[in-house]
Amino acid sequence: MRNTARELNNPPPDNLPLASILDCITEVVQIIDRDWNFFYVNQSAADLAGKIALEMRGKNVWETFPELSGSSLEAACHRSMREQIRIDIEFYFSRCAKSFEIHLHPNPQYLSLYATEITRRVRAEVTAEHLAEIALLNARLQKTNEALLLSIVRQHVLTEKEVVLNARLHRAMLESHHRIKNNMQVVSALVEMQMDEMDAPLNKEHLTRIHQHVRALANVHDLLTQQVKDNVDTDTLSTQDILGRLLSMLQQTSGGRRVMAEIENVLVPAEKASALCLLVSECVSNAIKHTKGNIEVTLTVDGANARLEVCDNGPGFPPAFDWRKAANTGLSLIDSTARHDLRGKVYYQNRPEGGGCVAITFPVSAAERSREIAVVRIQE
Repeated sequence: MRNTARELNNPPPDNLPLASILDCITEVVQIIDRDWNFFYVNQSAADLAGKIALEMRGKNVWETFPELSGSSLEAACHRSMREQIRIDIEFYFSRCAKSFEIHLHPNPQYLSLYATEITRRVRAEVTAEHLAEIALLNARLQKTNEALLLSIVRQHVLTEKEVVLNARLHRAMLESHHRIKNNMQVVSALVEMQMDEMDAPLNKEHLTRIHQHVRALANVHDLLTQQVKDNVDTDTLSTQDILGRLLSMLQQTSGGRRVMAEIENVLVPAEKASALCLLVSECVSNAIKHTKGNIEVTLTVDGANARLEVCDNGPGFPPAFDWRKAANTGLSLIDSTARHDLRGKVYYQNRPEGGGCVAITFPVSAAERSREIAVVRIQE
């Protein structure tokens, strides 16, 4: 083949015996002039273009095979002619979906190209590479599976320990809430016994208020105890549940007054629940003591803020009312509970239709706002 290359790199105008020989071989043979036109192609080369060999002579290489434009083969051809060096490359020809081993032999006037099909060899090499990659991946996968199995075993051991710890914590929470509730009920009973033995109305009034507050807090822990028993989230309480229970209790001591409520149901932390119970208990007790007619309790949520209102049909607050000058223990409790426990503010207002209104605004977290809100109306 090298001798043939030397002959064709200096081809005579009509080298018919050699051309006849080259047309009979399966290798691709092309001779290209400096203008990148085919000077000679054998029939195997012409078959790549789907033409007869004589038709291709004189045709431009890159116009005949436009898919070679910008390819590694085009770059190799230009370099071989420019530097006058032999270049050997492997190239995949997409038109016929075959791979070739190509040898480029230049001289100042012509570039000889000889190509042997190596599709089967390339596929065998690719298959061998794929098999090696698959074997490597299988080995890695086996190691990963072993590590995963070990992790699962360890996690299972940890899970069993967590189950035991959670069960202990569950029992501890249940016992704690139950004991707190029972202790508050004992305090409430003792206060009630003292009330029965007292004659002075002022002192009895103070004990009645303490009694209501203790019962309100006991209700909160009663709900927490029930949620622990039911395996429900004990971090939050429903405003519907806590205020519904509280208002039913206050209705029993209202002296025939109607206590009505419209509550947006929000899940709040236990600390906020206790604060809301104390505030509603104190405000409703004040309304029962100082006013007549119905008492209205509302809880609304607007964006990041909530608003609790306790309104009555009484004479309302005097002009420029200042709770600090009123020297009222109950008002001090309202202010401190709203500011410290709810991070809120207290407003004493008069309604246009008559009557006073204590309004408390406080922030609610994004988690609380994300809960589904339902308006609950309570009328006793």
